[in-house]
Amino acid sequence: AQKYCRKNHTDLATVTNMTDVKKLNQTAKQRPAWIGLKKYTNSKETWHWSLPGLSFIKEEAYWSYGEPNNHESELCVFLRENLTWVDDYQYCTMDQRFICYNTNPTQKFHLIETPLNWTNAQRYCRENHTDLISGRQQLDQLNQSLYSETREKLHDQNIPRVFIGLFSDMWAWSDESSFSFRYWDPQSDRDKSCAVLTNKGMWSTDGCDQEKHFICYD
Repeated sequence: AQKYCRKNHTDLATVTNMTDVKKLNQTAKQRPAWIGLKKYTNSKETWHWSLPGLSFIKEEAYWSYGEPNNHESELCVFLRENLTWVDDYQYCTMDQRFICYNTNPTQKFHLIETPLNWTNAQRYCRENHTDLISGRQQLDQLNQSLYSETREKLHDQNIPRVFIGLFSDMWAWSDESSFSFRYWDPQSDRDKSCAVLTNKGMWSTDGCDQEKHFICYD
């Protein structure tokens, strides 16, 4: 499929944002269908911000002491009560509170008190706001504008951590672009190495040697 797309078009489909997701779902009538996302298990995981087009800058990281300390293939990040960052993999599938970002100038940050796992939190923020809070600039704005208001909530010892939009994985696009956008189906597994568009309009995985329809882009 990759060879065909590169010969006759540009490459297998790369998806950069929710607008692309809608276009992809309108185009792909036969599913499941391959897209251009593949897991490279021999590669070192790379940190990404959930907000499309925003690059992770190592020098701007604000890790807690000793972090990041996990070495799994897929990680998510929590904000502690002192606004430093902690990476983890076990808690990513557990329901936690999270912070959404909105481009609305009157209220940019929303602490969502209904716990969701990281993937569902990301989807909630994208559907109801803009995205999970992403980037050092947004987190610094949170510190300046909402820290005093949110501090007591973040100190809640029953749920002491909240998700932010920083994650790490070993997935890469076929055209070698660095887009961090992911749209995984939270009900599906990510154990296989190639990504497919499902009937639900989200992404799952399957073995790369399986024959399926596929989506190219120009």
